[in-house]
Amino acid sequence: MNDADNWRRADALFDHLLDLPRAQWNALIAEQPEEIRALLHRLVAAHESSGPLDSAMTASSLSSAVPDTIGSWRRGEEIGRGGMSVVYRAERRLGDATQTAALKLLTVSALAADGRQLQREHQALARLQHPGIVPLLDAGVLEDGTPYLAMPLVEGERIDRWCAQQALSVNGIVTLFRQVCDAVAYAHRRRIIHRDLKPGNILVNQDGKPKVIDFGVARAVEEDGPTRTRMTCAGELVGTLQYMSPEQCTENADAIDIRSDVYSLGLVLFELLTGERPYELSQTPLVEAARIIREGRVPRPSTHDRALRGDLDNIVLKALRK
Repeated sequence: MNDADNWRRADALFDHLLDLPRAQWNALIAEQPEEIRALLHRLVAAHESSGPLDSAMTASSLSSAVPDTIGSWRRGEEIGRGGMSVVYRAERRLGDATQTAALKLLTVSALAADGRQLQREHQALARLQHPGIVPLLDAGVLEDGTPYLAMPLVEGERIDRWCAQQALSVNGIVTLFRQVCDAVAYAHRRRIIHRDLKPGNILVNQDGKPKVIDFGVARAVEEDGPTRTRMTCAGELVGTLQYMSPEQCTENADAIDIRSDVYSLGLVLFELLTGERPYELSQTPLVEAARIIREGRVPRPSTHDRALRGDLDNIVLKALRK
C-alpha cells in the first residue's frame, strides 16, 4: 500500500479503536503491519494529549491557523469534524448574490494526489447534476498543500432520524428510499462509486427530499475495466465500518465496484425498516468485525416486523448478498 492507503487504513482502525475499551487497543495495534502501527501510535498519542475531537487533526498536516479566505470563499464557523476532515460554513459573492457552502478541508495534505489529477477528478465529480445529489461547487489546494472541497450547505436531518421523527410508515420509508437509490444509480451510470453510504451521508431537507452528500470524496471507475478504481481525494476515510461491504474489508481495492454501494444501501434500508442493524459492530474487535461483515448471516427484515415479509425481505437480502 502507498502512504495514502496507509493513512486511510490507520484512520479507519483508529475510528474503531475509539469504540473499544482502552485495554484492547494495544493488542489490536500489535496485529497491524509496521507502517500502520506507527500511524496508529501517532493518532493515539495525539488523542491522549488533546482529546478525541482533536486527535486526528493534531496528527494530520492541517494547520491550526486556517486562513479566513480559502479560494473564493470566506470561511465562517466550524460546523463539523471527522476523522480526517473539518467542515466550515463558508460564503462567496456571485454577482449580486451570496452563495453559502459547506467547505471541507481534508487533513492529509502531504499525501494528496498530484494537483492536476486531483483537479481532473473534481471536474468529473462536478458533472454530477441530480436533484438527489449535493454537487461539488469548487475544489482546490491551500498553499500548505491541504485540499479543500466546497459543496452546497444542506439544512436538514440525517435520514434515519428524519424517518423516526416523522414516524414514517413502511410505504413512506420505501418511497423516500427509492429517491436515494435513484440518485446513487445516476452516479453509477456516470461511473462514480460513493464508497461511504450511511445515514449520516443521506440528509433529508426541509422539503422532505433526500440528498446524498460527500460524493466529492468518492471514486471514479477507470475506463479500462468495470471494477478498477482510483482515489479522488487522498486521505479520506474509505467507508464506515458499520456500513462497509465485504469487499471493503479486504486488501484488494480492485474488488470494489458499484455493488459495494448497493450493499451499503441494503444496510441502510434494513435499519430504516426495522430500527435495528443486521449486525452490531460498535463493541466488536476489528478482526472479528471484518469476519462478520465478510461471512456473517444477515437475518430477514421480517424477523423484526412481519409486515416486511415478501418483496421487501427479498430486495434487502438481494442487496446484502455477500
